[in-house]
Amino acid sequence: MSRSSSLGDDEKYEIVDNPKSTPEQSSPTSGKTTHAPPQPERAPATPSAPAPPTASPANPQTQFDLNFERGNEVLETMINIDDRDGYKINEPLKLSFAEIYAEPGADYHSIACVWTNSFRAFELTRIYTYKILTLILGIPIAFIFGLIFAFVTFMAIWIGRPLMRLTRMGLALVFQLTAMIAIYAVRPFFYAAGACFSTARLHISKGEPIKEPWYPEQSP
Repeated sequence: MSRSSSLGDDEKYEIVDNPKSTPEQSSPTSGKTTHAPPQPERAPATPSAPAPPTASPANPQTQFDLNFERGNEVLETMINIDDRDGYKINEPLKLSFAEIYAEPGADYHSIACVWTNSFRAFELTRIYTYKILTLILGIPIAFIFGLIFAFVTFMAIWIGRPLMRLTRMGLALVFQLTAMIAIYAVRPFFYAAGACFSTARLHISKGEPIKEPWYPEQSP
C-alpha cells in the first residue's frame, strides 16, 4: 500500500508502507512518527549485448591471391611513347634509304626524279607497311608470345630447375663414388707399381754396344 504526501510546496514523494524498506523516525519535539522519504529504486543493470563478431583477417600464408594490384599497375603505367628502344636492342634495324642505296659517282647517278621518287617509295612503303602489319598482327602476336614466355618461365621454374637439382645430386654421388674408387683402388695400385720400379737404374755407356744373346747376329 502506498500513498502520496507532500512536504512544503515544491517536494512530493510517495510513501510506501513497508516497514522493511521505509524505517520510521520519531520527532524529538512532537513525538510523532514520520516516515523517511523512500530511496529511489535503481533499475537492475541489463547485460550489454555482445559485440558483433568481427571478420578475422585473412591469413597471408593461405589466402587466394591473384595479385590484381600488379595488373592495375600495368594498366596505369605510362610507357615512353617516343623512345621505344630504351635498351638499344634493335639498333641494327634502324635503316634508311641512304644506308642501303648509294650511287658512287657522277657516272652512276640516276635521273633526279628517279632517285627522289625511289627514296619516297622506299621510305613510305617501309614505314606504312610496318604500321599496317602491326595494326593487324601486333596485338595477336604479343598475346601469343606472352603465352609462350609464360609457359617457358613455368617450365624453367617448376620443371627445369628441379631437374637440374636432381642432376646435381646424382653427379655429386658419382663424384663421391669416383673419389672413393680412386683413393681405395687406383691409388694403392700405382703406389705398388711405383715401388716396383723405384729401384730401376739407367746406365749410359759410350763404349761398344753390348750384344744381347737373344738377338741374332747381323752380318756386315
